[in-house]
Amino acid sequence: MDWSGASLGDRQCRYVHCKADYSPFSPPNRDRGGPEQVRQYLLPAWGYSRFVGSAEDIGLGRNAWWDKPPFNYPHTLISYVHWQQPFKFPSGAYVFGDSGGFTLRSPTRSLKIDSVDVLHWQASQCSVGCLLDVPPGIKKRIWDRALAATIDHTARALPHYERMRAAGSPFRWWGVLHGNSDWEVRQYHRAISEVYPFEGEGEGWAIRAEPTVNIYAVARSLRVLNRLGIKRAHFLAATSQDVIAVLLALGRRAGLELLTYDSAYAIKCGFNRTAFVPTDDGVSFTTKGEQDDERHVRDFLLNECSCEVCAFMRLRSDQVAKARHQLHRAEFGGWWSAWVQLHNLRIQQQLTEAQARAAESDPDRLLQMMLTEERHSLVMKIFEEDGHEPNAVVPPDSLLALI
Repeated sequence: MDWSGASLGDRQCRYVHCKADYSPFSPPNRDRGGPEQVRQYLLPAWGYSRFVGSAEDIGLGRNAWWDKPPFNYPHTLISYVHWQQPFKFPSGAYVFGDSGGFTLRSPTRSLKIDSVDVLHWQASQCSVGCLLDVPPGIKKRIWDRALAATIDHTARALPHYERMRAAGSPFRWWGVLHGNSDWEVRQYHRAISEVYPFEGEGEGWAIRAEPTVNIYAVARSLRVLNRLGIKRAHFLAATSQDVIAVLLALGRRAGLELLTYDSAYAIKCGFNRTAFVPTDDGVSFTTKGEQDDERHVRDFLLNECSCEVCAFMRLRSDQVAKARHQLHRAEFGGWWSAWVQLHNLRIQQQLTEAQARAAESDPDRLLQMMLTEERHSLVMKIFEEDGHEPNAVVPPDSLLALI
């Protein structure tokens, strides 16, 4: 079954238009439980320097954004660490402001981030933004210290947020959840909620499906969100299309009214000379890569791909000096890097839209198509029956103090 809304025969990339008002998909299935509608957004995770480099490499200038043809997609995730420069996003864009908390755990950076500064930055540029968390880590864990710091950050910024709300700001602050298990996430939620519950109009929670963002941890996370009564959720680093399929197929059954998920996968692949190639099923893709003196990816984009991004870039090849210089040379320069990144973004957005339509009409069929029978069965068991994902992590004793 092809849900794409356009023929994808012969492995050609067919462009599917976004709605002019950037409205998300709203699944109407009322016979499977959950809300009548779920708003859904894929949020490409652009770093400021990568975005500026790509825009300038194709001759659009650093103040351009991808809301105009052939991209037609303004929604994004931006991080405080990389986007402290003021920027005006297009009207109607859904912009999620990441706090940059993971940078606080980075072994290669020594950085102090103030939770109040983050909040004011988020309110100046973003639709919503999450609190400044200190992630507890997956293997080398600092659970108690990280949770205490996150609680402190939340308490310190809360009065500023309450003044924003009272003054009529449209910005909404979101909580963050961590945990390698159902038990840990629920305890983390309880600790943060005692400071502020993040359950007002437009508020929600971001969650990282730990210890690894895969289909099993995502299924468990959806189950936990449902039990906590959370209606608006953002999934951090939901990279692969099978993970996105689980979110789209089970999000409504989990009771979500708003589901967002960010991914830097398309951009990182493009930067590393790897292109997305849609498959005939209309909801997934394979990858094509090149290295050294190879030109597999460039030849595909230049001569084979029929998506509108590639058509746009071919036209600009005669208009941009950098393109004319790099077009047939051996090096993989900035022009080509920007081209592959934008091609990948368009294909991922297109196929995610197709997955959303599939989830509207037959979510279980979508999962059966995207997953093997064994993986599909385990995902449903985890979501419905408290099954445990492979390599589940036992919760630490230190959390007992939170019960």
